[in-house]
Amino acid sequence: NDYGGGWRCTAGFRESSGTCVEVPIPEHAFATNSPYGSGWECRYGYKESNGGCTKIELPANAYLNSAYGNSWKCNRGFRPVDGVCVVVDVPANGYLNESTYGQGWECNRGFRQVDDTCTAVAVPDNAYPTFVTHGRGWECRRGFRRIDNAFRTTPAVQAGPAAGVTAPIRVSASLL
Repeated sequence: NDYGGGWRCTAGFRESSGTCVEVPIPEHAFATNSPYGSGWECRYGYKESNGGCTKIELPANAYLNSAYGNSWKCNRGFRPVDGVCVVVDVPANGYLNESTYGQGWECNRGFRQVDDTCTAVAVPDNAYPTFVTHGRGWECRRGFRRIDNAFRTTPAVQAGPAAGVTAPIRVSASLL
């Protein structure tokens, strides 16, 4: 920074009362040459702690996750629990997700979470499973619609009585 008189302090120093004074730089840190703050930052793999820099201790199955290297994240297939990375136990018909909260997995399409398992959704005839985690877990195929709470499906466009034709109503399987 220039200080009115055309001079500036070099890195590791800062202006104080018209002169340059050395900025104390702790071990594992570097000078930022900023007139504000501490005037230093911790090196990659270290974090600021009590006026100094402490090494980030990585638990097993973790890596430094930011551009500054001052925090860690668990490897894929693991999640943080109380400062360690524990394996995500994915049930049959499930898959790992990238969420930083929850159990770390979701159920495949056509399945829904029940406790720690993925249970098949009962899908009626003329319907297909969805990825929706709430509600019935299925939608009617094109040309069909859901009728009343019996979960029956019927063609959306039926031949009218004038044609002398009535469309059959197909009764679906019950939901879980």
